[in-house]
Amino acid sequence: MRYNIFLFALIALLSACGNGAKQNNDATADATEELSAQAITVDSVLSVAPNIVGKEVVVKGNVTHVCHRTHHRCFIRGERKTNIRIEAGEQLGGFNNELIGSQLIVKGTIGESHLSLEYVKSQKERIEKQEAEDGSSAQCDAERVKVEEMEKWMAEHGTDYYPVYFITASDFESVAD
Repeated sequence: MRYNIFLFALIALLSACGNGAKQNNDATADATEELSAQAITVDSVLSVAPNIVGKEVVVKGNVTHVCHRTHHRCFIRGERKTNIRIEAGEQLGGFNNELIGSQLIVKGTIGESHLSLEYVKSQKERIEKQEAEDGSSAQCDAERVKVEEMEKWMAEHGTDYYPVYFITASDFESVAD
C-alpha cells in the first residue's frame, strides 16, 4: 500500500515537472517571437540613430565578431554590410564565440560616442606610415576608405567629430535564420 502511494506520488511529481518545462519552453518561444516581431534591421537603426539616442530599440542582425578578450562586445551586420557594436549591459554576462555567424535579436538602448578630428587624422597618418613601412596596401586601403568617409562626413556636416552609434544590450536571443 505504501509502495503504491509512493509510486503514485513519484509519477505525479514527474508529470508536474515535465509540464513546467514545457510551459517554460512555450514562454521562451513566445518571448522570442515577440522580440522578433519588434525587431528592425541594423540598417534601419543606423539610418535613424541620431534621432533615437537614449531610446530603447530591438534590432536583428548577424553576428560578425565577438570580442575575444572580454566577451562584453559583439558586432552585428545588416543587409547592406553595415555593422553596429553591441555592448553587454550590466545584467548580461557577455557574448560567447559560438554566436559568430548566427542571427541575434538584441533589445537595448542606443548610445553615441564621438571620434575627434584629431583622432581620425592620427589614424590616417598611422595608415600611411604602416603602408610606407611594410607595403600592406590591401588592409590599408580598406582603413583609408573608412577614414576618408569620416573626414568627408565631418566636412559635409561642419563638425570636428564623427559619431559612432552602438547599443547597450539589456537582453538578446539567438534565433534561427
